[in-house]
Amino acid sequence: MSLTMRPRCERRDLDLPLETPPPSPPVARLTRTPERGTGERAALRARWTS
Repeated sequence: MSLTMRPRCERRDLDLPLETPPPSPPVARLTRTPERGTGERAALRARWTS
């Protein structure tokens, strides 16, 4: 039983890290894009107001 449980735990651990890295890059990009978008919008608004 212990032998079967160990491989499963190892497989789960390996699956988790592999799944976590892909989502992290998109999240960082999403967080960066809104900041850039807001900055660009703010600049455009400042130009229009000026």
